Amino acid sequence: MTGERQVKKKSADDADVRRLVEREIDLARITALRVRKQIGAAPDLHDELHAMAREGLLEAARTYAADRGVPFKAWAYLKIRGAIFDGLRKQGALPRSVYARLRALEAANQVREGTIEEESAAGSETAESADKRIASSTSSMAMAMAAGFLAAKRGVSESVPDARENPEALAMEKELLDRVKSAIEARPESEKKLLTRVYFGGATLEEAGKEMGLSKSWCSRLHARALEAVAADLRSKLRPHDEE
Repeated sequence: MTGERQVKKKSADDADVRRLVEREIDLARITALRVRKQIGAAPDLHDELHAMAREGLLEAARTYAADRGVPFKAWAYLKIRGAIFDGLRKQGALPRSVYARLRALEAANQVREGTIEEESAAGSETAESADKRIASSTSSMAMAMAAGFLAAKRGVSESVPDARENPEALAMEKELLDRVKSAIEARPESEKKLLTRVYFGGATLEEAGKEMGLSKSWCSRLHARALEAVAADLRSKLRPHDEE
């Protein structure tokens, strides 16, 4: 695990932790509200989402390291969203549309966190490499959202068909998902196993990492790298069709 970076988690009673939590408490509230609107969750989840968001903010403060080169607010935003997504997963049965949007947003959040881990391990970089990294990160997040949404949606719709669905739209979704699966199959074994477990095996990124004996940090980075490669593979195969 070359480049593995260990960050010691601080106590919840640490003065710096309390200061960071107090400073960004409004971010937790705003993020909870934004996520509820993004996934279309019921208003009665309001209090639960806020509790999840506060837990995420505390986790962010306890794991924050200034030498990552990432502002605390950006780190907290990821951790707050991650805590909300994890909490909603544990809620059990969610409406299909809500679950699909949840998985899409969760996947994108995980990619961004993996990119931060990668940046932290890489250290300083040139402006050119930074531009390339930002572009690939954006592409990977889009790929994650698409894979997360389609896998969640198809996983349910195949077992419980919805007569209201447009047959042509369903066919297009299936074709795209098949392309994603094919691209994942072409990846090295560790990447293929991780992506398959997360997107088609019902595991969280953390659960899949533990099964594979990977630390959370390394698993996060592997996930981001693998999706970047999948996105690049799909772009190369779709480009000729776009140019016709």
